[in-house]
Amino acid sequence: MENIIFGPLLILCATANILWYTVKSILTENDYKVNYWYGHFKDIPNFKDLINKTENPAIKSKYLKIFWALIFSIVLFVSLGAYAFLNHL
Repeated sequence: MENIIFGPLLILCATANILWYTVKSILTENDYKVNYWYGHFKDIPNFKDLINKTENPAIKSKYLKIFWALIFSIVLFVSLGAYAFLNHL
C-alpha cells in the first residue's frame, strides 16, 4: 500500500515546485524581492499582498487560482507524506 502513495507524492512535489517558482516569477516581474534558494515561505504573504493590490479582475483571478492551487498542493503533499510515514512505521 505504501508504494501506491509515492507516485502521487512525487507528482504533488513536482506540481508544488512548479507553482512555487511560478509565484516567484510573478513576484519578480512585479518588483518584489525574491530568493530562489531559501525563504520560500516569505513568498506566500508577498503573493497575497500582490493579489490584494492587483486591480485587473482577470489577472487577480489568475493569481488567486495559482495561490489556492499552491496552498492545496502543499497541504495535500504534507498530508499524504504524513500518512505514508505513519503507515510505514
